Amino acid sequence: MTGSHFLIVLAGTAVLMAACPTLAQDQPARADSASAATSDTDFRTGLAGSGLIVEAGTDKTDASVALSWSREEPTAEAFRTYYWGLKASTPLGDDDESADFITDRGLAGVGSLEFNFSVLTTDRAPDPTRVVRALESALAACLSQRGPREVCESGNADRLRAYMTDEQKQAFEVDTTGIWTTVLSITGGLGSKTYEFRDPLSLAKASVDKTPFTVSIQYGGAPQVRSSWTSGWYRGAGFEYSESYEAATAQTLCSPPPPTGPIECFTSPYSAPALERRAVLFGLLRREAFSRRLGLSWGAQLKAGYDFESDVTGLEGTLYMIPGGGDLRGGIRFKIQTEDDDPLTDDETSSIGIFVGKPF
Repeated sequence: MTGSHFLIVLAGTAVLMAACPTLAQDQPARADSASAATSDTDFRTGLAGSGLIVEAGTDKTDASVALSWSREEPTAEAFRTYYWGLKASTPLGDDDESADFITDRGLAGVGSLEFNFSVLTTDRAPDPTRVVRALESALAACLSQRGPREVCESGNADRLRAYMTDEQKQAFEVDTTGIWTTVLSITGGLGSKTYEFRDPLSLAKASVDKTPFTVSIQYGGAPQVRSSWTSGWYRGAGFEYSESYEAATAQTLCSPPPPTGPIECFTSPYSAPALERRAVLFGLLRREAFSRRLGLSWGAQLKAGYDFESDVTGLEGTLYMIPGGGDLRGGIRFKIQTEDDDPLTDDETSSIGIFVGKPF
């Protein structure tokens, strides 16, 4: 490939990106930015990148490792990318509550393995072949008419416009009205945890192994019209069903006074963990941008959910940042929700924490 033709292909790619921006700038859409976008630790969002993530909050502390693969299928009508992700998580602590907040995944607080499949689609994308061919024809016309060499070899559509036919010029007149970038994400996960408690009569130790699981689906997108204030605002909705377990509230009980020796008292749950089913409908808004002044990319997400099983409403807000030139990515998250009607469990209704991730 000659230098001129290389510039033509490069310029054609630039034209397409300018005409139809991907969610890499406006919201989490590409694998290279997804580790930042999904390093908000919500694997269900899709487009997961490979990396290590640690999250510490007032409700939990856990660590996870994610691996991802992707395959692109660009066509004249759309850009489509398929993502597969695998994530292993483990709690860092002894918290027996496996899922406190309905905006969390159903496997929060337990060792787990999750699989995600997602599809990113940008509809009605311009035909890249047509753009490149128009630039190649303009280059040939410029050279044959002995135009200025710096213009002919620039690969710049505006500078070569004088050497294009009306039909070739139309290749660069892309109407982005109605073009959306959408994401469909499906996630499933399985966890395992041993819960310890004591018999309320004998005070003897007991334990039971439980296997929580979760399945979820999410769909959303962002319009790609640059002139609209809604451009780049990702809006989505989803549904998650999960079965998890929550330890009973710890109490202190003492054995009957023995004939000799001290009285023994134990602080522990005195019943097996309770099954907690969740059927959560949720919606979210997300935005990403780049700050030239701060030299970093930042993003914000607001997520609201309602659990039909417990009649609980929750709200979650996340602010995450990607420092320029660095590999570490992180942010801060708050969560609040209403109380449920189960008197046997001690649920938290608010939490704040930080997370940090490193892609690889």
